[in-house]
Amino acid sequence: AAPPAVVPAKRTRTWQIAAAVVGLLLLARIAWIFRPHEERPAPITRFEIPLPTDFKIGQYVSLSPDGRKIVATSSNGAGLRIRDFDSLDWRAVAGTEGGLSPFWSPDSRYLAFTVGNQLKKVEISGGPVLTLLTMTTGTPGSGAWNRDGVILFGQRPSGGLWRVPEAGGVPTVVTTVNTKGVSFHAIPYFLPDRKHFIYFRQGGSEVAGVYAGSLDDKPADQPQNRILPTIVAAVFDSGYLFFTRDDTLMAQPLDTSMLQLTGEPVPIAERIALTGAIGVFSVSPTGNIVWRAGAQASTFQPTWYDRQGKLLSVVGQPSADQVIRLSPDDARALTNSGTGDGDIWILDLARQVRQRFTFQTGGAFSEVWSPDGRTVAFAGGTRGDTIYTKPASGAGDEKEMLKEPSAQHAPTSWSHDGKLLLYYAAGDGGSGTDVFALQIDGPHQPVKLLGSRFNEAEPALSPDMRWMAYVSNESGRNEIYVRPFIASGPSGPVLGDGKWQISREGGAAPKWTADGKELIYGARNGAFAVDVRANGNAFEAGNPQRLFQAPGSGNDFGWDMTGDGKRFLIDSPVGASTTASPITVLMNWPALLKKK
Repeated sequence: AAPPAVVPAKRTRTWQIAAAVVGLLLLARIAWIFRPHEERPAPITRFEIPLPTDFKIGQYVSLSPDGRKIVATSSNGAGLRIRDFDSLDWRAVAGTEGGLSPFWSPDSRYLAFTVGNQLKKVEISGGPVLTLLTMTTGTPGSGAWNRDGVILFGQRPSGGLWRVPEAGGVPTVVTTVNTKGVSFHAIPYFLPDRKHFIYFRQGGSEVAGVYAGSLDDKPADQPQNRILPTIVAAVFDSGYLFFTRDDTLMAQPLDTSMLQLTGEPVPIAERIALTGAIGVFSVSPTGNIVWRAGAQASTFQPTWYDRQGKLLSVVGQPSADQVIRLSPDDARALTNSGTGDGDIWILDLARQVRQRFTFQTGGAFSEVWSPDGRTVAFAGGTRGDTIYTKPASGAGDEKEMLKEPSAQHAPTSWSHDGKLLLYYAAGDGGSGTDVFALQIDGPHQPVKLLGSRFNEAEPALSPDMRWMAYVSNESGRNEIYVRPFIASGPSGPVLGDGKWQISREGGAAPKWTADGKELIYGARNGAFAVDVRANGNAFEAGNPQRLFQAPGSGNDFGWDMTGDGKRFLIDSPVGASTTASPITVLMNWPALLKKK
């Protein structure tokens, strides 16, 4: 047999090296395939959601905890609407007519909301509306709902925070308003331990801001350190405190164990709308944020209109003023910005000259002319805790008429004989806003005319001083009512028996014509006039007749009318559309922080 072939050693080594290289490449390929892949960061996405077309949306939006649904309130009592992100339409939530201040259950299945003095809840997929509680004083405000089944909510228009089980029951006090200069506590948000929470304290600049509390602490033992000085409520979510600085939404880390801010605030969005002490935005733990933009107009033009809404002429130059009060002779107007932190100006309508009238450190607002046009009453001090009078000529010092710390006053009517000033303010024990009369001469002792668990506001005396028109939310929304007025009762001014509802679909800012034969008021769908007359001790009112839709905020003090009711002076927005802005959605907001 032939001997076996001999393979050269060099060729053997070459084959072994090639096999080893192939093996290493194969192992490298396998390692690359099965290596832990670094996930790409989720993109930052922005888009807009159009507003519903079948009802007028209010200045309120709330994002569900799962980040997939938005609830909005109606501005005319039509109830709540929900928009799912995977749907093109808004849908009504049955049984929520008149609902305000909605907030979500932690599983996004239920909504809690308020109607009048009741707190209710409803399953959004369908089902009956359940009443959780009925308050004997004041009305419930917005709240928070934790995974232990505890609901924490505020009390309007004054008072502390309360708690109630998610199944309903008797509410118990969590915080009390016992700090000088504080008006109320509101807008709570639970922290991750479900026991601690943050909330907003409304009050003077030295106390207003965000504070922390605990369900385990007694009301008198709640912490008093201020986390963030601010006049607008903040939101907590995902370890951050969200708050507005001017109209910019900021996010700053909050140490929930030390209950203090850390790091630096980072801007998230601009042009956030504000409504009162609330920023119109909402945050979810899923990394989504929604908000509505504020009005683009920063200036307003005093403009004359007739009863049909036809523009007649403009007066003076545009300014930041949004509030107008015509003098009794219709020759001058008191104006202010309407924000509560500016001063009052007098506009000479003939000369078209605007002159500063007050020089208040904390601002002045809710101004009223005396019947002879020689004096002006207004609220000032610390967020309106003081009522002043001052000569309309501007020459002379302000005279303090009434000072009540922690209360906010709003004068709205001066009696034709010059002896009484009517105003509204927060009542005793959180009973809502009540109506008072203040004697101009003498000890200036206020007399309560109206006070209940509902809000009564904006009193307006008829020229003959026999009747008082006012606004009340006793029906679940603001409407205009009239009561008999007796200027000289046994213990001062008093209201007589009888009550007549004037408006039908909401109303605010009632104004009498100089002859007392008409009441004109504002509503969301326009300005309305009602023929009225006395029939002995009874009051008769005709059907409200719509006049026109005022530009801007036509249902508040941004307008006034001449004594004959034929011309209207309105601060009309300049250079901006009056249509409501859509809702903006920002997805994956944490990625913005990584870019900073």
